[in-house]
Parts: sequence; C-alpha cells; structure tokens
Amino acid sequence: MGSARPDAAEVPVEAPEGLHALFLRGRFPEELNVELFGGWGRLAVVKIFRGRPPHYAPWAELFGASPHLYGSPAELAIFRWIHRALPSGSNLYAEYVGDAETERQLRSGVPPPATRLGAVLLRSGFLATADMYFPEGGREGGQKIRAVRL
Repeated sequence: MGSARPDAAEVPVEAPEGLHALFLRGRFPEELNVELFGGWGRLAVVKIFRGRPPHYAPWAELFGASPHLYGSPAELAIFRWIHRALPSGSNLYAEYVGDAETERQLRSGVPPPATRLGAVLLRSGFLATADMYFPEGGREGGQKIRAVRL
C-alpha cells in the first residue's frame, strides 16, 4: 500500500505459507482479487481493497470458501495473511456459508466473537463484531461476519 503511517500494511505478493495464489486485478485500481489453492483445490477467494483516501478505507473480504477450509491449518494461515495486508482498524468480511458450526452457533444466538469462526479471527488479530447480510442485487455474496483488524 505504500503509506507513511506506522501501521500501514503492504499488499501481499506471495501466497500464505503452504498455499498457492493466483493474483488478479479487481474492478478498480485499488482492488486485488486473490484465489487461494491448497491440496483440495481452490480454498477461497480474497478481495483486498487498498482504500481510496480520504473517502474509502481499506478492507478485505474472504468468500467462496471450500468446506475443506473450515477448521484446517490453512484457515488460520489465510486470516493471518489478510491481517498483514490491512492497516489497524480495517474491516474484514468473512463469509461463513458452508461453515456448519459457525452457522449453527449464530442461529442459536451465540454472539459472533464467541463462534468457531470468531475464535479463529481473534487468533489471527481480528475482533468479530457483527453477523451481516445485505441483499444488494447480486454482488453482496453470502452471510458474513464483520471483523475489525486489531
């Protein structure tokens, strides 16, 4: 990202340890799409928006996750990798479609930070803050937990 702020993060140029990545341009110059692959094929897609000061802050989103990702060592590695790509206070939107344990916990009233995914996010340096879904006409994706980078 190349910022003078002390907590500025750098856009990743390598895949998380043990994984392979395909880096693709996004819709905007500030956007990067990264497809992450492991032993089971594609594990997830990560969209990183580097921000557009002073109007838009950086954020990232993990979506399209394979069921093989949830609970695997790759899950923690990916979230730690995203953590390094974002400055403090940035939002991460982690889709949990297919994460049966997190879905069950949220449906039963467990707060996002206390879910399985919330615990993984905390170990990665994020605090889960909300269970979200915004139907916006096709680009919003599935249900997500919003987390803030600590």
